[in-house]
Amino acid sequence: MLEWLTQPIVNLFKFHKLKILTVFLSALVFFTLLFPLNDLNDYISSVVAKMTQNQVFLQFEELGFSFLTGPGIELKTVEVDTPHLDTVKADELILRPSLGSLFGSFGGSMSASGIFGGEISGSISQKEDVNLEFDVSTEGTNLKSLIKLLPIDGNLKGKLNANASGMLDASFRTQPKSNFNFNISSLNLAGLTIQTQMMPITLPKLNIKELILAGRLEDGNLHFDDFRIGKDRDDIVGTVKGKLGLRFIGTAQKFKVLPGAYNLAIRLKVKPDVEKNFAILFNGFGLNKYKNGQNFSFRASGTPGNIPKFDRL
Repeated sequence: MLEWLTQPIVNLFKFHKLKILTVFLSALVFFTLLFPLNDLNDYISSVVAKMTQNQVFLQFEELGFSFLTGPGIELKTVEVDTPHLDTVKADELILRPSLGSLFGSFGGSMSASGIFGGEISGSISQKEDVNLEFDVSTEGTNLKSLIKLLPIDGNLKGKLNANASGMLDASFRTQPKSNFNFNISSLNLAGLTIQTQMMPITLPKLNIKELILAGRLEDGNLHFDDFRIGKDRDDIVGTVKGKLGLRFIGTAQKFKVLPGAYNLAIRLKVKPDVEKNFAILFNGFGLNKYKNGQNFSFRASGTPGNIPKFDRL
């Protein structure tokens, strides 16, 4: 009975679906191009500050959409401030929420260029109520820019490529699990001072072509599975294997990292002039007794805040 009314509508979608799709896509394009997205800057900044309890302050100059590898939000000329770190800047930041986030789950991916002189990308997804699976990579990071975030003073140069992936319990009732790989090239240290619990340690000038670190974080311990220092005729060439206690307590919003007991097997080949520059360190800890020619071989163990114990390997 109602065929006279419904049939024209059916025919409209049957024979003109391409035209209808074109109209919808055109409307979406015009909305994207004409909507004053940049007027949302202050609103988005206030939302981020509120969601992080005033721990993260986000500023940017331009806001747009990105569809290259999936729908996302694109921010240009970005600055991020936190109470404990200097301002972090990026030329571009792209955020892509996951499909599950539309249904109450947590997750998505991000990529940033022009951050610390390189690029950073990562993804995170919620597996259970508090368990988060993550994957983070960085390429071409300039250590000179990164040093501002570390408890280190002095000049540090080099390029960092790194990757870390694993599982994080946001409540820290269980310790994080992660596998990681770091590769630093053209490492140059000049008058570098490292703050330790015992005393600040100033390192002499040092050049290392490559530093490779592969390991895992598991059961509250940081395992150095493959830690190689230098190559060919570098100032120092050697390996480090063992583990260091590293426990996380608190919550994802506010947590502490507590270093624990360590046990490391260290083998080093040191150039004579470099050994002379490090004399106060080698003599102060009595490491010359573990020397054979230019080679040092010893085990270091102990707990933070106490003098290390050294043994022959």
